[in-house]
Amino acid sequence: MARESGDTAAARLCYKEAIRLWPSYVVAWNNLATLADTHQDRENLLRKALLLDHTHATSLYNLAALYKQRQDYRKAVYYLSICMKLPTCHPQAGKLLGEYKRLQREENNENKSYLHHIPPSLAN
Repeated sequence: MARESGDTAAARLCYKEAIRLWPSYVVAWNNLATLADTHQDRENLLRKALLLDHTHATSLYNLAALYKQRQDYRKAVYYLSICMKLPTCHPQAGKLLGEYKRLQREENNENKSYLHHIPPSLAN
């Protein structure tokens, strides 16, 4: 209720209390991650959720989105690919996976363009 009303401080407290009472409550870890102030905190909380349940599709999806924000497309593709194998994966995941793979290819091509002055034998 607190989250829906926009009271993120109260929502954080509720999720923390839920985790205190039920430390393996994956949904609370995931939801707390969505309210984290920093990318690092968000990543840590999502990783904790996935340690508790490596098939939690929402945490996989959210972690992929976080890596996309950081422009770490390799990791974004990795986590979204896992999510896609689950029946509970977000409906938009397929479309996003295509986008993330395109961004990853573009990044790889950009990185290769800087190697034009390096002999091929050294670039591999």
